[in-house]
Amino acid sequence: MKEHEASAARADTGKIKMLIDELVWFKTLESIEFSGGGESTLHPDFCDIARHVKEKGIAVGVLTNGTILDRAYLERAGCPITAFSYIRTSLDYSNPKSYLEGKGADLFERVVDNMKSLIEARGIELRPRLGFKFLLNTKNIIEMAEMVALSES
Repeated sequence: MKEHEASAARADTGKIKMLIDELVWFKTLESIEFSGGGESTLHPDFCDIARHVKEKGIAVGVLTNGTILDRAYLERAGCPITAFSYIRTSLDYSNPKSYLEGKGADLFERVVDNMKSLIEARGIELRPRLGFKFLLNTKNIIEMAEMVALSES
């Protein structure tokens, strides 16, 4: 099985778009954040759905684990970075060693590099907002200053 291969259990793109259209019609929707329940960017039509939301005049945000969302991903999907109001990457640790110990995966550098590529794709514009999200716990709270420094860099 390929890394990040889509599972059979995923939301139907047509139904997602129909729900978005209904919420827009009822004027009850101002923004959508794609997050939780798995990595949103794994849905094969993630960018198509995000573009659909943006075309309806609705702000689009995403909270990602950062392992696959990068500039190349957006280019392959034909999705301009400007489709998003913000992209937050859940990092949780300030260095590769802590990340490996905490998450059980040696992906820290990939996630940081992916964020750098998104910053390059955004260029000098201030939107979308790009940032890391850190969930503080007893294992990583001592890294708080390093987390801030990493985010600022």
